[in-house]
Amino acid sequence: MSGAAPDTAALIERCLAGDDVAKAEFILAYGEFIRRAIARALAGMSPHAPVRQDVDDVSNDLLVRLLERNCAMLAQVRQRQGINGWLCVVARNHAIDYVRRWS
Repeated sequence: MSGAAPDTAALIERCLAGDDVAKAEFILAYGEFIRRAIARALAGMSPHAPVRQDVDDVSNDLLVRLLERNCAMLAQVRQRQGINGWLCVVARNHAIDYVRRWS
């Protein structure tokens, strides 16, 4: 994340309420964090460095999934102020699914 951390709980509530501005703010606040988590996960699954395009594809796909269907995935976050740990787990699982699909 860059800059000041947003009030995560309020941001998630706004996303769940269908606020498109909040969704854009979520992407700005957590997009790079998700990208790094996916890059680490993909690097741990291969002897080769992950290809930037793969990291970008998996990251973008995860962001879409997080924000689609009225943010159904975000509704699963229990401790909204501790979203980073949850995002790391979700990013790792998403990277594993990606590797399984393309192996």
